[in-house]
Amino acid sequence: MELLKGLLNLIYPPRCLICGKLLEDNDGLCPKCFQGIEIIKHPCCNICGKPLQPESFIGIDDPVCFDCRKRKFFFNYARSIGKYKGILKECIHLLKYKGKKVLLKPLDKLIKTCLDELIPFEKISFITQVPLHKKRLRERGFNQSGLIAGLIGNRYQIPVLSNLLNRIVYTPPQATLTKVERLRNIKGVFAVVGTPSWVECGTILLIDDVYTTGATVNECAKVLKKAGAQEVYVLTLAHGI
Repeated sequence: MELLKGLLNLIYPPRCLICGKLLEDNDGLCPKCFQGIEIIKHPCCNICGKPLQPESFIGIDDPVCFDCRKRKFFFNYARSIGKYKGILKECIHLLKYKGKKVLLKPLDKLIKTCLDELIPFEKISFITQVPLHKKRLRERGFNQSGLIAGLIGNRYQIPVLSNLLNRIVYTPPQATLTKVERLRNIKGVFAVVGTPSWVECGTILLIDDVYTTGATVNECAKVLKKAGAQEVYVLTLAHGI
């Protein structure tokens, strides 16, 4: 197997999927492109994790962005690793729509670098992800959020319950909709699978790829809370800002 891998690398040398630079190992990204991912740093909104300008909340003990002040949320808070732009946006697009799973390697490295300060992992009972509808799952062949959940579960030795939530209604992709349409589009489309007794009193980490309006993760959190979950935290790779 290693010999075959070596021959393939000789014939088709691995290249960075962003800039095309030759790579020593097939890691998907070169070091320069990996360093070019824009990480979200404090200060950020205490609810959605959106980066904030320090002058926008002078004298406020609980900084919350304007959008989050107007809505009710069913999760404790959401955090994102980076900004949905540039290299990270392209990586998510290549993974999600082109099936470039080799990018899970640098994404795992990104998780290792940034995650400890974002989520209280000592409290998490188990991890789950925003589900795809079975039709879209057949089309794509995998759930990118499920792959990310698996990386995090392996790193922190936390159980991943990939079938906890079911998407019972097929809806247009959220990315094609306006903010108001996103909120309306996602209502009532998720359900907890099976008997939810083991969800009760648990603290759940919910994974998605991108946080835009928060409509999808909030609807998932609502269903989980209704099933008895004590707390729900949300983690995404990127924030749409």
